[in-house]
Amino acid sequence: MLNRSYLKIIFLLLFIPSIFSCQVSAETAVSIDPQILSVDKGQNFTVDVFIHPDGTISGIQFDLLFNTSVVHAISVEEGDLFKQDGGNAIFNPGSLDNNNGTLNDVYGFILGKVNVTEPGVFVSISFSSRDVDERCTLSLSNLIVSNSTGSQMPVSILDGNVIVGNPLSIPDDVPQSSNEEDSVKGLDQNSALILCFAAMLLLVFRRKC
Repeated sequence: MLNRSYLKIIFLLLFIPSIFSCQVSAETAVSIDPQILSVDKGQNFTVDVFIHPDGTISGIQFDLLFNTSVVHAISVEEGDLFKQDGGNAIFNPGSLDNNNGTLNDVYGFILGKVNVTEPGVFVSISFSSRDVDERCTLSLSNLIVSNSTGSQMPVSILDGNVIVGNPLSIPDDVPQSSNEEDSVKGLDQNSALILCFAAMLLLVFRRKC
């Protein structure tokens, strides 16, 4: 028959991993792709709003902010995200305003019972760079990702950065790594802590035996 100390050790070994796994929340990643793009003055270019679902999704909406003194928005086109598996979707390309630097009310949602679980491009946005040496942030806002029941899902956002010409300096806030990489690092740290705790508990058990 197992003694109480042994039962406590087994309980802790089973319970500790659940504690650390709760620290990493599941989120649907929404990013501007590429995250950093260098272009020449007066060059046309396209960026994508890329979705990496964590679970099933059926609808997305967002706004985009940009600096009109650096870039000029041209057009918005639907990507293949909601066309997977032969799905039909309603898509609204939103309203472009190059005076205020906004793209508002872009949305799309699936018709029927088809749900999306695989990554894909939601929209592609075309721009033209101005005749300046400057940096511009493409910033996502008012972002909502919903599932088949209409419930809002947790998201992580990675904005984009466009470097036009040859700016004298690139600010430190230009990101160098993605949230996905940070999440992997966090998972590795949690795994290491779990293994350390397990080893300590096993050592205590062996001494007691």
